[in-house]
Amino acid sequence: APTFVFDLNQCTGGAATGDLMGASVSMAPYRSTATATGESVLVVGVPGEDVPAGSTTPVIDAGTAQLYVIAPSGVTTLAAITKATANVTGDPGDGDYFGQRVLVTNLAPDQVSTPSMIKTVVGVPGQDGDAGADTGAVYVFDWSVAPGDTDVVIRRGTGLPGTAAATDLIGLSMVADAVRLYLAGPYGVDASGAWANLV
Repeated sequence: APTFVFDLNQCTGGAATGDLMGASVSMAPYRSTATATGESVLVVGVPGEDVPAGSTTPVIDAGTAQLYVIAPSGVTTLAAITKATANVTGDPGDGDYFGQRVLVTNLAPDQVSTPSMIKTVVGVPGQDGDAGADTGAVYVFDWSVAPGDTDVVIRRGTGLPGTAAATDLIGLSMVADAVRLYLAGPYGVDASGAWANLV
């Protein structure tokens, strides 16, 4: 099987000290056609990326998630998601660390893949909220070149039980299967929800 080596030259915005590309990675099976084999989708977290990359006044450590399609013929960059991406909820903030945790799940791996079948989940543990610093959040996207058109944001009080508090750090722990998304926080927050209910 072919071997692919990733580096920051394949990261939108290029390489920079402290980008932390690969702090979290996740891969899932993918089928572009009924006869396709050997394909996968890959999400790579780059939580230390400044946004926008290359700016003289960027938002420091706002973070990004890079989306790739891997096939026997090579690697294709699908999209880079940040909180500055068109239609993504909210604005990038210093120390958001968008992409500190990422995962991707194929809800129907035996079928030809469609955007709604493949869910990209991005943890943003450093996101601040009305309750204080580092309340955190989780963003869920369909697999698309326009991810902001489908984003769902989960935080305490919105998709998670309880009331948001400073240093909840929601987005530090996530796991999923084809039916449910499971989230947990370091201070006793844990919940799960069916993908079908994420609207």
